[in-house]
Amino acid sequence: MPPRILLADDNSSVRRSLGRQLEDRGAEVVLVGDGDEAWEWWSHERFDGVLSDWNMPKLDGVALLSRLLEAGPGRSAVLTLMTGDDPAHPSLGALRAKGVLVLAKPIEAQKLDELVRRSSSLRSRHGSSS
Repeated sequence: MPPRILLADDNSSVRRSLGRQLEDRGAEVVLVGDGDEAWEWWSHERFDGVLSDWNMPKLDGVALLSRLLEAGPGRSAVLTLMTGDDPAHPSLGALRAKGVLVLAKPIEAQKLDELVRRSSSLRSRHGSSS
């Protein structure tokens, strides 16, 4: 089964473009427009990867990924934050320390390849149950 990736970005053209690129790499993708919607999907579905924009209305990407990390063991996924700002921003250190990938926009093709590969590997290790 393909890896399932949850993609959260409030910019619909970015969301659609990245979604297509991830699908072209073999992922099944769910597209959402903000962190609250992403949290709802996460609460009810299984995902192998999450790709979230930092700056979004309602629940931003940093808050979303922090909440996902707190969701507890047994809910592992490859967590990735994308930003149009400086990806070395000091406030992201805590997320990086917990294994979150931080990528600068525009996302390079090899970074998407890596996300799909790591998500697929995680799916293989934990089985394909949804």
